[in-house]
Amino acid sequence: MDRGYAEQYYSGRVLWDFADLVSVSRTGDKTGVDFALKRGGSITGRVVDGSTGTLIQGKDVRAELDGFSLAWTSTDSDESYALLASPDGRIEVIVGGQGSWNSVRPLP
Repeated sequence: MDRGYAEQYYSGRVLWDFADLVSVSRTGDKTGVDFALKRGGSITGRVVDGSTGTLIQGKDVRAELDGFSLAWTSTDSDESYALLASPDGRIEVIVGGQGSWNSVRPLP
């Protein structure tokens, strides 16, 4: 599975709310706004009905870090999902649909 590069904001920040801003003026150029990207890990799985074990298609799945959304997808025709290029950290995986979200946290 292609792991791709994890999304990154300036100055090595993972989350948009904590990104460093770059000051720009009309009269000058800003240089040195460089990035050193890291490959991210992947999170994959399947979604099943908790009572019957029946596989469920078309559910939304998202990954969050500290309450901020990192990635999202939906279960495929085989009821599986893949969240690619996740940054380092303890990622919360959430599955939902039909107006409600149910959280599935990774084991410690």
